[in-house]
Amino acid sequence: MNPNIDFLGICQLLKALRTVGFSEAEIKKIARRIAVELGANFTLYA
Repeated sequence: MNPNIDFLGICQLLKALRTVGFSEAEIKKIARRIAVELGANFTLYA
């Protein structure tokens, strides 16, 4: 599987978390960690 495609799907889920009250800082922290674990070579939340 392509880790970048997987990461894009996860980012969609993270956007949903943002709408239910997670802070932007929390979302960025989660996104960075997931990107590293998946081996994605780009991030939407820098």
